[in-house]
Amino acid sequence: SKARTAKGEVDLDRLLALVERAYAEHDRKAGQLAERLERLNRSRVSRAARIADKARVELAETTAERERLAAAIDSISDGIALFDCDDRLVAFNPAYRAKHVSIGDRLKLGMSFPDLIRANVESGHFDLGGMDKEAYIARRIRQHRAAAEPTERKLANGQWEQLRDERLPDGSWVVSMTDITARKRAEEVQIAAQAAAEARPDAAATPESN
Repeated sequence: SKARTAKGEVDLDRLLALVERAYAEHDRKAGQLAERLERLNRSRVSRAARIADKARVELAETTAERERLAAAIDSISDGIALFDCDDRLVAFNPAYRAKHVSIGDRLKLGMSFPDLIRANVESGHFDLGGMDKEAYIARRIRQHRAAAEPTERKLANGQWEQLRDERLPDGSWVVSMTDITARKRAEEVQIAAQAAAEARPDAAATPESN
């Protein structure tokens, strides 16, 4: 052993020197380990700070984008509404509310689509065209959930709306309502003019000669 003399006796000075070197080596390695841990900790803190900063920027951008989108939807003259996968109203723009003025405060978030149609029918908002109320309600619900081609409906005040029901990937629906009164009236005028023209005697016809 390094701490023994040639005679095999313990050399206290050597033993103490070995102990001191062992402690010094331990302290050196401990210091290196602490330094590495500190660098690692600083790196993690720095990385976490960068991630947090990036998240804040992305959140701010997303919030701004959502606000711009909401402002754009609010400015559209068409009525726009979003129904969740359970067919309950979760959002709508001012134009959509204006198109449901006949039911007033009954138009609320959480209202189901069938209840919305029924409230409008019961308020006399639609021109049912002679259909039974329940049959009209059932037809509109089928149209909505089929989310197929755009449909048209006439209101009790003589105006017309075009409806578009679109199913989103998450199972929710977007419903849009467009005023097509001017187009429908132009079509009516054209049909009436064509009917009048067909009803007139042929001006080119001449009486039969004797």
